[in-house]
Amino acid sequence: MKKLELYYPTKPFKITQKFGENPKLYAQFNIKGHNGLDILAAHGLPIYATHDGIGYYQVDGSQGHGVVVRTNETLDFQGKEVFYKTIYWHFCDYRKEPKFKPPVPTSGAPFPVKRGDLLGYADNTGFSMGDHLHFGLKPILPGKPTSDWGDVTDFGIGDFKNVAQTNGYLGSIDPTFYFNGKFATDPDILEPEDAVAVLAATEQAKGNVKEASILWSIVQFIKSFLHK
Repeated sequence: MKKLELYYPTKPFKITQKFGENPKLYAQFNIKGHNGLDILAAHGLPIYATHDGIGYYQVDGSQGHGVVVRTNETLDFQGKEVFYKTIYWHFCDYRKEPKFKPPVPTSGAPFPVKRGDLLGYADNTGFSMGDHLHFGLKPILPGKPTSDWGDVTDFGIGDFKNVAQTNGYLGSIDPTFYFNGKFATDPDILEPEDAVAVLAATEQAKGNVKEASILWSIVQFIKSFLHK
């Protein structure tokens, strides 16, 4: 079976809190420790998709903003065929900072995702004590969720449940072993419009609204006319 391969969602890429760390802090959520990776990300840093799939934008009960992406195909997990979902959390609240509104639907409707797509901008919304990206990974399968917290309920194409829901981390597994050491925004793996989108996102993160607007217009031109 084919194995999951993840690209780095940020550039630079530096882990500031590993999977499973700080068990005392996370005991309040009835989990063994940190159920993902915290990645260094200054306020407004662009966050990119680590793989192809289908995604949707979410706002949780703590007003944390983020995107969840499910793989398009089943892949190996301990000898079983599963889908995977990646979790990108603590995005900027675009309602408070319109300049950081992501170029993806924020209605909760599903949307296609390509590796290297811009998903949003780093902040500390929700349960967070500083700007960073929380990156999570869960193996999932179609079916009714086994609990109300931590399970996937809908990708717009049916219900999914966590394969490892009872592992003490609410079904999350350590993403570290799945990264291939490459950045999602490396020019040699991007389509032309995605390469321009990286530049647009960077200018937007710097607060250069005019420059970003021009670049986003170029992205739309390429998508509309060169891919017909």
